[in-house]
Amino acid sequence: MNFRKKFSMVAILLVLSMALSAFAPMAEDPDGPIVIPFITQETDAASIAVYQTIIKQYQTDNPGIVIDLVVTSDPDTMGERMIAAAAVGADMGIVSINAAQFQEFYDAGLLLALDPVIESIGEENFIPGSLVYGSDESVYMMGYNGGAYGVLWVNTEMLDAAGLALPSSYEEILAAAEAMTVDTDGDGEIDQYGIALPAQAHAMTGYVLMDMMYENCAGFFNGQGEVIFDHPNTLEAIQRYSDLLQFAPEAASAWAWGDVINAVIGEQAAMGWYYGRLGVNAFNADPAIRDKLTPIHFYAGPNYSSFQGWDYFEVYSGVKHPAETLDFLTYLMQGQPMVDFLLTVPGHLAAATYGLDDAILASENEYVQRYPDDVLFLFGELGYGANASVQMGAMDPSSCEMDFSLNTMPWSSAVFGADNIPGAVIHQVFMGEMTPEEAWKWGAEQLKAVSDEWKADNPDWVPPEG
Repeated sequence: MNFRKKFSMVAILLVLSMALSAFAPMAEDPDGPIVIPFITQETDAASIAVYQTIIKQYQTDNPGIVIDLVVTSDPDTMGERMIAAAAVGADMGIVSINAAQFQEFYDAGLLLALDPVIESIGEENFIPGSLVYGSDESVYMMGYNGGAYGVLWVNTEMLDAAGLALPSSYEEILAAAEAMTVDTDGDGEIDQYGIALPAQAHAMTGYVLMDMMYENCAGFFNGQGEVIFDHPNTLEAIQRYSDLLQFAPEAASAWAWGDVINAVIGEQAAMGWYYGRLGVNAFNADPAIRDKLTPIHFYAGPNYSSFQGWDYFEVYSGVKHPAETLDFLTYLMQGQPMVDFLLTVPGHLAAATYGLDDAILASENEYVQRYPDDVLFLFGELGYGANASVQMGAMDPSSCEMDFSLNTMPWSSAVFGADNIPGAVIHQVFMGEMTPEEAWKWGAEQLKAVSDEWKADNPDWVPPEG
């Protein structure tokens, strides 16, 4: 669905009260300080505390500037809020949208070029894939932390009880999931499941499927925007996901991010797909449980790869003080401020610029000191992944080779947004509404429909050269 069609004036009016009330950045006094709104989706208490410390120091060094930190736990509504702000001339400042939303926000003119920030830091200092460019070759999305989510956390105590070693293939993961799905108290009910995976029609489920597709040499579209989801390799990935879900709780039908973490930490599940935050949350809950957990690569197929995602900073194009906003963003992205932020969830938050990971590993942070090998492993996984939203055609099913070049999928939000197509594929299989083959064919039809619609609405679009 086209961005400008999706958010009608009715929708704008419906969200205006939300966008301009409790969520809204503070109104600026024309005779007072310069106010820079900073809207973040980072809700972790430690991350917010560090942001507040960074802001306090910046304001001390730059009198007359106030950074207005606003926390939102629902980044999916950022688009509505930005449109609402544009409708009334409000300021949004620094925002965070995901890769799937980029093309529509860029086409709608809602993003400011970040070139002054990139030039100040040095484009060569950014890890490939952490910057997203517009067709004018300016940078509009700047990664501030990244992660390769193709990681499986394994409870080694449960694994030992099953008489198994750490798995190193899909077949071994599947066997371990089955062996660790048990009735531990003999009451006839399963109370320990082998694996925690989501099955909701949700972004997380779509990302797990993307991960499994890359591992099985499958993709959504080729580099020219033609559907390749109908390749048999995709069916293999769907079938493998479905087979693993035999050993997940029924509640997985409604699971998303936090549910997988909680299932592993609560020892309801012996394994769980997640990046580094699962380990940090386990340590914060109970170090004894964290000591049982080991992260390994999620071997879901013959190809060693994964879904890799970045969290991005963007600046709203209607920002009232662009120079000052970009200056603060430059300060935030460099040196100790960024290291301090990344250390709030060590191993999960990986730097977008070279050198900062080394500073994290060399820090005196208690978690890093206690689990240095795990943190190093998690950082090492970052080089094997891609995100179809900004690397369309990354996987060639015929050669099983990955191309990590940036190539924005223009209709990405219709694929990976609220009506998440890959997530819906898995959900329908898990609920018994479709067989894996039926869901595979349905998914291919849906992908073709949304891409065809977008292309019809944008007849001047020229696909990248093959």
